[in-house]
Amino acid sequence: MKRMIFIIMAASLLLAGCLPGMYDALSQPIEDPYIETPKVESFIESNTIIISWKEDENAHEYILERAQDKFTPTPVFEEIYRGVDNIYRDTGLADDSMYFYRLYKRRGQKTFPLSKEVMGVSSLIIRDEHEPNNSQEEATELGAHTLHGNIHFYQAYYKGYKLIDEDWYYIDIPPQWQATMIIHDEEVPGGESKTHFKIYIKDRDTKDVTQDNPISIGNFSEKPYRCYFKVYPNESIYLSELVPYGTGGSTTGYTIKLTRMQVGAE
Repeated sequence: MKRMIFIIMAASLLLAGCLPGMYDALSQPIEDPYIETPKVESFIESNTIIISWKEDENAHEYILERAQDKFTPTPVFEEIYRGVDNIYRDTGLADDSMYFYRLYKRRGQKTFPLSKEVMGVSSLIIRDEHEPNNSQEEATELGAHTLHGNIHFYQAYYKGYKLIDEDWYYIDIPPQWQATMIIHDEEVPGGESKTHFKIYIKDRDTKDVTQDNPISIGNFSEKPYRCYFKVYPNESIYLSELVPYGTGGSTTGYTIKLTRMQVGAE
């Protein structure tokens, strides 16, 4: 009997010691869900835009809204998803159409502020096999084979939002050698020299790309040189094709190949 009384007293003391901590934990306010701008990915699947966001333990429900870019100062958003998942595939969209997405969260009966809108593009054409190569860190090697790529440029009516692609490459050039390459725009009519592209050669220069015109890069040092460069839209060309409204865009295919690697940098 005495042993039973002792156990009960010990348990009571232990519980009494825990209660303040339990009360403190229960009394702490629940944090509000954070405002999150969703990630919007285009050109992964035909006529599909993929929207995703992080899981927020302080939210019970996510609500995603979409608006199509039209010739209005303010787009009209409508709810397209409500639930607990953190990814949504928006399928069956019109070709070469621009959309905006925004996200907000709920906990119980309370709705929290909207995120900033993010632009996406629906296209029948998907990104090329070298993607993602949108940064120097993800650059594709330009070696002995001809590479096929595509680059997109879209400009919305709403706030002039743009969605622009750029493709990074690199060439390894031996000491005192010179590399020569050409870029062919698949959308340029025969006989024309202007293309949809510009080229930036790191630490060298930036210039317009002319159709099949040789672009040479010399290594003037005594050490091997890895040259990074990017091909990206020539906005003036794309914008000139968006008359009269200045909105829209397209995806342009191209080929790029190394035509010569020779001793003697000029």
